[in-house]
Amino acid sequence: MTLARTKAGEGFDFLAGGGEMGRLIREFDWSGHRLGKPEAWARSLKTAVSLILNSQHPMWIGWGREMSFLYNDAYLHVLGLAKHPKSLGRPAAEVWAEIWDVCGPLAEKVFEQGQASFVDDVRLFMHRGDYLEETYYSFSYSPIRDESGDVGGLFCPSTDTTPKVLGARRLRTLSELAGGPYVGKGTDAACAILAGELKNNPSDLPFALLYVANPEGTHAVLKQTVGFENGDELLAPRIVDLRNESLTGVPWPLAEVFSSRTAKRVSVARLDAFPIGPADQKISEAIILPVISRGDDKPLGVLISGMNPTRRCDKDYLTFFELVATQVGTVIQNARVTEDEKKRADMLEQLDQAKTAFFSNVSHEFRTPLTLMIGNLEAALEGKSLTEGKREQLEVAHRNSLRLLKLVNSLLDFSRGGACIAGNLGGEAGRR
Repeated sequence: MTLARTKAGEGFDFLAGGGEMGRLIREFDWSGHRLGKPEAWARSLKTAVSLILNSQHPMWIGWGREMSFLYNDAYLHVLGLAKHPKSLGRPAAEVWAEIWDVCGPLAEKVFEQGQASFVDDVRLFMHRGDYLEETYYSFSYSPIRDESGDVGGLFCPSTDTTPKVLGARRLRTLSELAGGPYVGKGTDAACAILAGELKNNPSDLPFALLYVANPEGTHAVLKQTVGFENGDELLAPRIVDLRNESLTGVPWPLAEVFSSRTAKRVSVARLDAFPIGPADQKISEAIILPVISRGDDKPLGVLISGMNPTRRCDKDYLTFFELVATQVGTVIQNARVTEDEKKRADMLEQLDQAKTAFFSNVSHEFRTPLTLMIGNLEAALEGKSLTEGKREQLEVAHRNSLRLLKLVNSLLDFSRGGACIAGNLGGEAGRR
């Protein structure tokens, strides 16, 4: 500090405690810059710079109508290696050229009207590395008055809300997948509902292909596609053999993922058939996940999803994909249970109908000859020439025939009641 005062007197005192950015401002060659040397800066600018340099919150200042860019150490992670330290002193419109369509009008409002502004969780696609990155920030622009009372610059504190917004967006997708109207739906209908829910999040799931395996696990059938509608048989084959990888030229190692029950990421950068991702960025990577349900020794199918080209595939993103695949597996498993219950109900109904028909036919076959026989016995009993022994034998035969007829009638009534009960049970099973 003594050396700085020897060279520039008291001119650098406002940079005290400024960390790395305080040092860079002192070492920067300001001689040819529009702001001039720091020791000659306006008191209002010095005060504002001192304020941000000694803050732990990410902040920057844009001074003058060109908004020469000054920032603190906490703002370094916002700029990233692609922009720091070359952003120091440059016009803000150049520093944040890729997002100035959002930020520029707000900044102009500060200088033209002297009005502050605030935006919350705004989506910004930033170039601060080797790719265009989807981010979310809450920030405000406030005017800084100079000594004349005019707006000399703007002051911007910012907060990175990306984890919060991405977490809420992904949680919403998982909630929608879990809460869909799947009750009573079969596999095909359930897969259609799943596709509709996945379509609601094109940022995290730019495209998707859902394959459902047969119970034996020998092959899988394409049930639904999301964001991929051109019907390319090479990229979206309708049936896939899961016993061996025999699809030449197809980028999806479905058999490998199915057998290993392990997700796999693949490059699709050379393919042009897929939709464009956020910010018009080409999708370069996809992930293939086994669709697994608890208690099953084999996956129920395979889910292929494109990956957001404006987000790194970090742990949170991978966890999201795993949870999506798990929820898809739960829905498909429940749909199969519904189908099995319906099949059992249909089989029970058919069995009961056959049983009812059998008992009805048997009862009718018994009742007709019994009725005729009883009639003949009654006619014979009316005869007056019967001996006492013959009459007694005919009466015994008549009583037993009546008993047998009563039994046959009861059997017929039982068969009718059983049919009614079976119909009610079948209807109840169908509703479940």
